[in-house]
Amino acid sequence: QLVEGLQVSMSHLVLTARELRPCQFDLVVCVPLACPSHAFHDWWVHQRRVSPPRQEPEPAQANSKKFPSFSDDRRRELAKQVQGLFQSTLDTYLSHAYPSAELRPLSCRGGDFPLVNVSMVTLVDSLDSVALLGNQSSFEETVSLVLRDLSLDVDTTVSVFEATIRLLGGLLSAHLFAVHG
Repeated sequence: QLVEGLQVSMSHLVLTARELRPCQFDLVVCVPLACPSHAFHDWWVHQRRVSPPRQEPEPAQANSKKFPSFSDDRRRELAKQVQGLFQSTLDTYLSHAYPSAELRPLSCRGGDFPLVNVSMVTLVDSLDSVALLGNQSSFEETVSLVLRDLSLDVDTTVSVFEATIRLLGGLLSAHLFAVHG
């Protein structure tokens, strides 16, 4: 699935991401004024000229769940692009690397993650992201794969920090999402 043109503009940075085909991405991270030959330089300059100056939110808006710098339509559009990119990446991992520890982006094959040495560590680590992005069927499918295929009965050396944040963190957050929605 081709995911087109995620574009995020922050005050001093422009990020663009476009998936050309599985495991091949066109990514640009740029400080707009330092990249005058890049098309996004023109976009950024145009945005700065036509956009009204940003105003600090009123104290009542400070705790608002809305993002004052984006319209609701733009926020929904960006959220949909992020969901599409994430789902495309997850599908690529499942097609080309599962049940390996990680997806190697250049070879588009599975590989080991030497700091943890447990298969599916990336999949377990991403369980909370699958849930947060709101695709319930994808979350249920991913949890089913982890329950069916993850084995922690391995005699290997691991980084305690990496194993804790990726495996324990992923399993605990998946449990919380599964139980509390």
